[in-house]
Amino acid sequence: MPTPNRTNTQVRDGQIIVGITKDLQNTQGPLLLGGQAFTPASLIAVFSRIDAANQIAAAKAQWQDQVKKYIELSVTVDLVARGLKQYVMNAYGATSPLLADFGFTPPKRTPQTVEQKTQARCQARGDPQGAQHARQKAEGGDQRHGATDRAGDAGRSGPRAGRSEPGAVSRGARGVTSH
Repeated sequence: MPTPNRTNTQVRDGQIIVGITKDLQNTQGPLLLGGQAFTPASLIAVFSRIDAANQIAAAKAQWQDQVKKYIELSVTVDLVARGLKQYVMNAYGATSPLLADFGFTPPKRTPQTVEQKTQARCQARGDPQGAQHARQKAEGGDQRHGATDRAGDAGRSGPRAGRSEPGAVSRGARGVTSH
């Protein structure tokens, strides 16, 4: 038996109606099915859910069309609403109580952090590296040019990078240290 979906159900119901019309029209008396008595005409009426399925398909297509129209209209409405809010703020002021009459709220401005201000200044001057350096400095360290916190680790790679051998002596900016 095929998977029950609307198309398969409609095909099956159509075949049943053809069978009732062809083979059960000469039946004497009602047929007892599922605890109910049916005549051939009432059986055909039961299996006429094809009409209901077609109405559902039409309603679904209409609904999908309406949803599409709503989405298209929402784009226009949102654009016009932003323009109207800007007009009201320009005409009456950004903190005017008239904004509430339209359901608008005054714009909120969140203050920038020192890091954001520094980054914006550097980018305005066209120095993205300066902005990156300021961000790294704010995060707690200058990682440019391979600088590390441990002397003698620069240039190491592989699984033991950043580790000192026991008893190794490193000569760094802080003097001679033993590990």
